[in-house]
Amino acid sequence: MPKSLQQLFNDFIYECRFSNRRRPETIRGYKAAFALFSKLVPNLTADALTPYAFAQFCERLQTRVRVVGNREVRQGVKDSTVASYQRKLTTFFGWLVRNGHIERNPLDAMPRIVPKYEGVKMLRKGEVERIRAAIETHSRNLLQLKRDRAMVAVLLLCGLRKGELLGLKITDLDLEKRILVVRSDATKSKLPRKLPLNDQICLILEDYITERRRKSRITTPYLFVSLKRDGGLTVDGITRWVMRIRTSSGVRFHLHQFRHTFASNLAAQGVSAVQLQKLMGHSDLRMLQAYVRSLDAEDLRPAVSTLTFDSLT
Repeated sequence: MPKSLQQLFNDFIYECRFSNRRRPETIRGYKAAFALFSKLVPNLTADALTPYAFAQFCERLQTRVRVVGNREVRQGVKDSTVASYQRKLTTFFGWLVRNGHIERNPLDAMPRIVPKYEGVKMLRKGEVERIRAAIETHSRNLLQLKRDRAMVAVLLLCGLRKGELLGLKITDLDLEKRILVVRSDATKSKLPRKLPLNDQICLILEDYITERRRKSRITTPYLFVSLKRDGGLTVDGITRWVMRIRTSSGVRFHLHQFRHTFASNLAAQGVSAVQLQKLMGHSDLRMLQAYVRSLDAEDLRPAVSTLTFDSLT
């Protein structure tokens, strides 16, 4: 009896986890995409995977009504969301082809969805100040206050991804040498990188670590701890953290905007593309384009203000 599509997906995830050593965050994305695909287009078999089935999925994505946040009702999704599902599902469909379960990937016949990113993605100074003020005002205790200060500092001044932030361990931090190590098992490229730390972030991190050490119950090796248990902050925990800060600050931000802000500000200050690529941990220089698209003319003014006829080399 042939395996069901769910059983085949379980085999795919097993290989991703143990043979291909995919990051937990990547596997989580595959699972979420397949779970929603199976929910909106139920009872599919491998033979029934066609471009039409994916079109049905996209239609139901666009027409379903869902409740998010504080009971806010929404309908429809952005092009970037559909593109994300397309990327994740095509990886699984490609695995089905390679293992002889289907003859061809149903998404190969479809054009790749390239979303148009419009609007400002970086956080402006006033928004960052409101986020920081909310942390100062609404923290319930010193550990939460100093942890949240340190998290914002690392996100904004180091440009880490969510998975990289959650994967940080105490041993990745060397305040004496002012270096933060992002280990290979936490990065998308699977390449480690070392990030220099400035004086401001070192002071904030040292203050947090001192407070953390005062709590004898905390033994986890992870740098950013849960306030409810002896363990590192989880994906669900950081999601709740974002929602809490959004509510208290009034700034409708998402976590990745800190990374955009890091890259955009360094680019505006004249940091070279090669240096920025190294700091961001990108394997391809072209990936930087997505992070600097929100720079406007005023952001770029300092970079050209010193260029005169006399300054030409």
